[in-house]
Amino acid sequence: MERRNAFVVYLFVLLTTCLDNLNTAAAFTLQGNIVAAFNTDTSTASWVLSAYALTLGSFILVTGKLSDIIGPHNLYLGGLAIMNICALICAVLPTNSIIPLIVIRAFQGIGASALIPSTLSLAANYFSGEYAKYLSTAVVCFIVSITGIYGVGMVLGGAFAQTSIGYKSFFYFTFAYGTTINIILLFIIIPIERTNEHKNMKLKNIDFIGAALSIIGALLFIVGLTEGGENWRKPRAYLTLVLGVITFFSSLSFESFYLKKFQLKNSHRDKSEDW
Repeated sequence: MERRNAFVVYLFVLLTTCLDNLNTAAAFTLQGNIVAAFNTDTSTASWVLSAYALTLGSFILVTGKLSDIIGPHNLYLGGLAIMNICALICAVLPTNSIIPLIVIRAFQGIGASALIPSTLSLAANYFSGEYAKYLSTAVVCFIVSITGIYGVGMVLGGAFAQTSIGYKSFFYFTFAYGTTINIILLFIIIPIERTNEHKNMKLKNIDFIGAALSIIGALLFIVGLTEGGENWRKPRAYLTLVLGVITFFSSLSFESFYLKKFQLKNSHRDKSEDW
């Protein structure tokens, strides 16, 4: 363990954290090939991107807290493994229906949501003490890795779309790339020692109600905007938009009023209990 180098480990972490937005950007230039492969319309094919992006953004609410409970190194390896498995499934799915591809992409986004909070947590832990002077550089490198990859992703998506197996080749590539680094990190990643505060955290302490309302509200809201781009007169557009706004603000009300009052009323209880 003492021979493991934080800089080397963090480099490998960044090399796979960039997969989050690589999968997003590539979907733009793969869309034409997906439309042709599944013989579907552009609006339906756009959900191959939207399903992934929605779960990626929404589930950070939950995976960020999971990072504190199970350890950022464990969450990172687990989230990356889910991404890789989903990439392989996307590559081997038959093209008779696009719905399974959209569903698997949504699950892939959930795995991807684990990488961002765990990467930041790993950076904060690896670059502390004598390495604290490198923390700001580490954060900048993280930002560059997830934003700078957009151009690369669009180029790769377009290139893979021209191959004989089209969009499938991109998923084979990300599976091979992600799995290789996943295996390397399995042997070299530096575990984060849990503090007593972290040990007191339990899964039951996560605010599942507030998180669920926020996620559902955001999903419905984006569904409404996406469907409205095609036709605002469809119930799927305006109803989901309205329901999304109501659900999202319900989560804010739950957090601001009910939960805060409940916590104040039970402030005498041990915070490690399920309150």
